Amino acid sequence: MIQGFDGTPTGTTIICEGQNRVTSVTTGGQTTRYVYGADGARLKLITPDGATTLFLGGMIEIRNFGSTTAEQVITTPHSAVRLVNGAASYLFRDQLGSVRMVHGSANTALTTAAARDNSMRDERTVYAPFGAEIAGSFDFDLTAEAENRGFIGQHFDSDAGLLYLNARYMDPRLGLFTSPDWLDPPIPGVGTNRYAYSANDPVNNLDPGGNACVNYNNYGSSFCVRSRMYTEWHWQVYDKTSFFGAAAMVT
Repeated sequence: MIQGFDGTPTGTTIICEGQNRVTSVTTGGQTTRYVYGADGARLKLITPDGATTLFLGGMIEIRNFGSTTAEQVITTPHSAVRLVNGAASYLFRDQLGSVRMVHGSANTALTTAAARDNSMRDERTVYAPFGAEIAGSFDFDLTAEAENRGFIGQHFDSDAGLLYLNARYMDPRLGLFTSPDWLDPPIPGVGTNRYAYSANDPVNNLDPGGNACVNYNNYGSSFCVRSRMYTEWHWQVYDKTSFFGAAAMVT
């Protein structure tokens, strides 16, 4: 049972398996379940209403998996482009890579005043420092497919209220991970607080891998993220331009 800073239960219960991976989250009587692949990465998300989302390689997301009528294949060939069953929409990110605004496939002339008007946006998201959505967030087009990649470009599970950061889950309301970091504290980006997110500096640091944060301002053209592959760990190098997308601040 997750508790707030004052010790009051939040009403959320998390169940983990032997490798400390979250298998289910129950909040408000509704349970979200998770299935993991052989590489340790999340493979399936099953919502309280039974809908299944399949994740393949981090770049392909199939919502309503197995449905013959409502299945949607979502791919992200570029950090600024999302394809839903082949139809393109465009993602605008901030300095941390968080998705702040989505424009639909019809909005091709994004440099014009009309394209920047609220009536042509699909959705806009405003975040608190640790990633919780706050006042100012709004879905302008309720018919458009929602974008689940949000804070620092990672998946937010709205039913569970948790942000999936690959190695671990983070509760953006508390600003803490739901499980302790198992890496050694002397490793850069880890620290002695086993539950802290990004050394408690979410404005300048980000931790998409879930084990060790990086400071965007202190890196050159690339940075590294540690992630699980089978029972081993490896560093993957990301190019800043492709990860964070176009340098367009959304306000």
